[in-house]
Amino acid sequence: MISESVVGFCRFLRVKGFPVGIKETIDALVATEIVTITDRCAFQAALRSLLSSSREESELFDQLFHQYWDSSADRDQSQPAQKEIRLAAPEGKFDRIASAMPEGDSTEAATSGASATKRLKRMDFSKIPLSDLPMLEEIAFRLWKQMRIRLVRRWRLVGKLGPVDLRRTIRHSIGHGGNPVDLMRKGRKLRKTNLVMLLDVSGSMELYSAFLLRFVYALNKYFKRMDSFLFSTQLVPVTSALRKKHLAEVLNDLTDRVSEWSGGTRIGECLRDFNQRFAPKQLTRHSVVVILSDGWDTGSPDLLSGELGKIKRRTHRLIWLNPLLGLAGYQPLTRGMSAALPHADVFAPAHNLQSLMNLERHWS
Repeated sequence: MISESVVGFCRFLRVKGFPVGIKETIDALVATEIVTITDRCAFQAALRSLLSSSREESELFDQLFHQYWDSSADRDQSQPAQKEIRLAAPEGKFDRIASAMPEGDSTEAATSGASATKRLKRMDFSKIPLSDLPMLEEIAFRLWKQMRIRLVRRWRLVGKLGPVDLRRTIRHSIGHGGNPVDLMRKGRKLRKTNLVMLLDVSGSMELYSAFLLRFVYALNKYFKRMDSFLFSTQLVPVTSALRKKHLAEVLNDLTDRVSEWSGGTRIGECLRDFNQRFAPKQLTRHSVVVILSDGWDTGSPDLLSGELGKIKRRTHRLIWLNPLLGLAGYQPLTRGMSAALPHADVFAPAHNLQSLMNLERHWS
């Protein structure tokens, strides 16, 4: 697929030092819908104008363009040469995305304590320098643990707000001279949300998926009623893998199991697989399904819409979290995103820690 080749080219430029991030990658993908790849000169000129920002970069661009695209001529055009990317080293320091992250100091002065937490909570994942990753991971797990505690308290409070049990209230009042000092209530059956998380790990999500995987891992760690899946061109159930105690073990396991990591995206086909194999047992009217994806789909929009409709009819709520929604000026105009929006009860960003914490309000 040409979209996979363009994403691979943007990744290639990042490795060569070009400041090509998510926004530039999206612009390049949009350009391919306007300029056909068969018009080599126009295609090259369009990408040069979008992906180079100085005279030096523009001069180097043509050399790198020919190096990348000519070297892939002997291979299937939909599978450009890509360096192997591992999920993480044993230390769990976001090694999978290290090659795409800035290596220097943060654009903001390094800080500590409360100010560092505030800064990292609001910083876009694609812009966080390597030096800040350990602190970000520490802050993230602390925040997600606090979120879990708040949700448990909320569920317990709901259980205490049932209707008054008149018989128990009268019996209890005998010890107070017949005065109903305490109102005894009938316990309400707590219906904790059953979460189903589907994370897009395709190439266009590369700068975000490693962070979002840690979010899914944290939720699996703290919530028992949860099922998790990864998808790109295929759907992979990972609930059992995410139950492991140590994150490094989880990441190493997923490295071996997810063969299509950073590949293309067939969201509709993956959701069809989910509906056929897993939905009958895992979805109920109390389920909340969360899809984390930028919506770039190389498959049929009609298939995507149809499968989302099936999920919507089975569940309490369908939430779509898109990291690109955090970018200034972003519009959900891709075919996949346009097909998905009518079915989503919630459409929200997932580009930083704060946006992920906001998911809490949509679970009940």
